Amino acid sequence: SRNGNDSFGDFFSKLGLATKSKQNVTPESAMQSTAVYACVRVLAETIASLPLMIYRRKADGGREPAQEHYLYHILHDIPNPQQSSFEYREMLMGHISLRGNAYSYLERENSTRIVNIYPLNPALMAVKLLNGKLVYEYSPLSEPARIYSEDDIWHWKGLSNDGIVGLSPISLAREAIGIGLSAE
Repeated sequence: SRNGNDSFGDFFSKLGLATKSKQNVTPESAMQSTAVYACVRVLAETIASLPLMIYRRKADGGREPAQEHYLYHILHDIPNPQQSSFEYREMLMGHISLRGNAYSYLERENSTRIVNIYPLNPALMAVKLLNGKLVYEYSPLSEPARIYSEDDIWHWKGLSNDGIVGLSPISLAREAIGIGLSAE
């Protein structure tokens, strides 16, 4: 249901349920399949190589790059000190391809202006609907869980049944991937 303290997540990818071929298929094990790896790599590298710019509308209805906008440099060049824009978008497309969701923490200066965008591991995220608002619970393995509001997280969803979380392509295709892993 969509009320109360419900958690939306990817049941199969978290458990890594065995398939009829006796293969335990998770996003990590699926990447051992040459077909899965090739598909994820092509998607991730293609999306990452596309230009990412912020545009401003012109009076004549056209558009032009808004290079002076404070987010232009962050999105186009370097979202955080550890990654280029290419690396960041490649990683996020990999997350969407394998888990159906990609999450990023929006680090803000003085609680307003975004200064960095950090990717978060989707395997460690739970999305909950509490009192009509989305809440993101991120649980790193060696740290206490952190709770984020909708304003703190940039959530990229793949194909979704509920509009809240994306469906994991690996979970949906786990039987075929299991057969492929067995064949390899």
